[in-house]
Amino acid sequence: MKVILMCAVMALTVAALTTAEPAAQDHPKGKAADNELCLGCHDTYTEEKLTADHGATGIGCQRCHGSSEAHVEDADKQTAPDKMYVDGFEINSYCMKCHPSGLLAKKPVHKMVLADEEGEKFNCMKCHGKKHKLAKRTIKWDKETGEVVK
Repeated sequence: MKVILMCAVMALTVAALTTAEPAAQDHPKGKAADNELCLGCHDTYTEEKLTADHGATGIGCQRCHGSSEAHVEDADKQTAPDKMYVDGFEINSYCMKCHPSGLLAKKPVHKMVLADEEGEKFNCMKCHGKKHKLAKRTIKWDKETGEVVK
């Protein structure tokens, strides 16, 4: 009985740490995300680990970057994606919506990320997203305003 109660408490704790957005474990394995709209231009991400790992569990580009419909439809690519991350704190906060800190703390390597509350030195992308950047940018936007940076 104690084991069942402990499992229930742990499940409720994990649920409370996440937001209303579905977590990775809510997606059936084997049902890959449809990233075709994004990969049409961002084809270098096809084999990139962060995109491939999330995509394999049904989590696509839109989960983290919004639907970005205006960005997709803009042939001149002057329109920024719906969501860009300003700093390490924002990155960590978003990642932890699906990857709660209580679970991350079980791996010693994550302790330094969790200790850096502002994400100034350590953030999830420093290790998990090293290649999740375009090798060559043809345009750049201000991450806060979405305006093109000349």
